[in-house]
Amino acid sequence: KEEYEKEEHGYTSVENAARLLGMSKKAFDLFLCEHSDIFKRIGIYDTKWYLPNLYLKEVVEKEGFDLVRLKYETLAKNGKSLSCL
Repeated sequence: KEEYEKEEHGYTSVENAARLLGMSKKAFDLFLCEHSDIFKRIGIYDTKWYLPNLYLKEVVEKEGFDLVRLKYETLAKNGKSLSCL
């Protein structure tokens, strides 16, 4: 978390994070919902939520992320939804 919080890496709003991950907005919303515990720990809130650019970069480069992206795109396309608390 300390590395993510360094200003040199910067932050991206949740609204723009989907584009950086190469996901549709709906697919990203499903991804965010299912992994909200992680995003709440690493994100910051300043009138809206922001995610560390370093984290987003690491997610995209993670082996197997293409399959994860495909999973959420398929769920989004099929009109699936997840219940977030």
